[in-house]
Parts: sequence; structure tokens; C-alpha cells
Amino acid sequence: MGSGWTNILRTGLAFALCALCTGCLIVPVDYHTSESRRNVSEESKEVLKPGETTKEDVFIKLGEPDEVSPDGRCIVYKWEKVKAVWFVGGYGSAAAGTFDRIYSLGLCFDERGLFLRHDVKKEFTGHPL
Repeated sequence: MGSGWTNILRTGLAFALCALCTGCLIVPVDYHTSESRRNVSEESKEVLKPGETTKEDVFIKLGEPDEVSPDGRCIVYKWEKVKAVWFVGGYGSAAAGTFDRIYSLGLCFDERGLFLRHDVKKEFTGHPL
């Protein structure tokens, strides 16, 4: 009869240890992904002056855009930064990944190619490692 209780205690102890050895860790970080532009940021819009900055000035400072509207008057620059790295572990398995933020800087120009306005959009996404 004693061995039955011993097995129950061993099993309970094993489950308790497994529960203590599982967990989740999130590490805040802030760096560009390997495929991301590094010459564009939210601060890029600060050097643009409505009615003064030309589309050519923008091309010289920021390079070719990632998207262009059909009429060519609006362009978009995108970049991506890793904001957190996550790790999950448990008995016999583990996983890891990143939480990324994708930024889009939209710029619109008038018919003469002069800067009119900007728009910054942000969205979160995640990737397994």
C-alpha cells in the first residue's frame, strides 16, 4: 500500500516540477529587421516643407519609394522594427518569435511635384523565429 502512495507523490512532484519549468519571457527591444530600410523614420517627415520640398528632393533624401499611386502624386516608404522578442517553454517543447511594428510614411504632392501632406501608419505583426 505504501508504494501506491509513493507513486502518487512521485507523479504529483513530477507534474509540479513540469509546471514550474514552463513559462513565457518577453524581452523589449528596438531594432530594424534585416530586410528593413534604415534611411526612413518617423522623423523623416520633419524635413519636408509643404509647398517647398519637391518630389525630387524626397527621392534624393530617401531613395526610391516602396509604393507609388497610379497618378504618381502619392508615394509610400515602409520600414520594419522588432519591438519585442518572445520565448515560451514547456516540458519537452519550446518556441520563440518576434513582435514587429511595420511603419508606412505616405507622402502626397501636387501636380507640380511640391509636397502637400504626410501620413504615418503603424501596425503590429509577429513572426516565429
